[in-house]
Amino acid sequence: MSSLEVKTFKFVFWAFKPCIDGFQTCRPVISVDGTHMYGKYDIKLLIAVGIDGNDNILPLAFAIVDKESKEAWKWFFRNLSAHVIKNREGICVIFDRAKGILTSLQELRRFQKPRVFHRFCIRHLKSNFQSRFPNRDLSRLMWRAASAHQVRKFESLMWQIKEENVEAYEYLMEIPLEKWTVSYDDGKRWGVLTTNLSESFNGVLKKARDLSVTAMVKLSLEQTIKRYTRRSQIAQQLQEQNELWTGRFKIKWEKNYESSKRHFVFDWNIPTGVYEVRSIEVDGTGGNPHYVSLNERKCDCGKWANLHFPCSHVMKVTDRMGELARNFVASISQ
Repeated sequence: MSSLEVKTFKFVFWAFKPCIDGFQTCRPVISVDGTHMYGKYDIKLLIAVGIDGNDNILPLAFAIVDKESKEAWKWFFRNLSAHVIKNREGICVIFDRAKGILTSLQELRRFQKPRVFHRFCIRHLKSNFQSRFPNRDLSRLMWRAASAHQVRKFESLMWQIKEENVEAYEYLMEIPLEKWTVSYDDGKRWGVLTTNLSESFNGVLKKARDLSVTAMVKLSLEQTIKRYTRRSQIAQQLQEQNELWTGRFKIKWEKNYESSKRHFVFDWNIPTGVYEVRSIEVDGTGGNPHYVSLNERKCDCGKWANLHFPCSHVMKVTDRMGELARNFVASISQ
């Protein structure tokens, strides 16, 4: 009597086609994370998520592996590239600085720029920074420096850190600036600073951590279907209302537009497309000049380029141009 042959798998990867298709029209940003699974076996769940035009999480891919090793992460990223990213260029992958992720990405040819850019989760970086330098003021300065949109603001905050603790300053400056600062990011993050997106969906699957692999796959599918159902209903309502903007887009737009009402166009050069915008000075704050270049799609506040969304200074310029055009049409029609 022959012995019964038993076959087991080492890793398993899955992704759902609607999510794969949906990613092609989402921001080119992917957040990745790994978490420990409870139960009989010591295994890990790896997850990658994207973000849509309404700032909603889009689950992209999942994997079960034995541990968060370089081998496991390389296998996960290869599948992510082949089945989700496909031919897209300029993808930004945001992750914590776990050794397995760092070394795997460094060795994968398909995950090098200009196809893929690597960025660190600022929250994880802050946590590590706090452990090494337990000082609340330093931690706040570090976060402000990392999230500052302007280089001059970043440099000013780093100078304050240096004045407080030279070792802390040197620790941060040893990390490539483009990987952890918004001011040197060149817009690759699209405003996403942390891996909260992937960690949030990991939390949704928390109740499946002690279930079988098939049960986890089913739960991830159920959660994805729920999200698609809810969002399709919202999209249908927007279409019925002839609304072209998503809710989050509209909120951001209105916020910047309200801010633009406190600005004025101080000077402009129409041939070059450069405009100087200043905010109203109140109690000693504001009044700083900002230069908007419509031709280059840049404002020196840094937000237009980093967030890929018009800042309040740009809105003031375009609103002023519209006002001048309306006045001109009115004058020639009289």
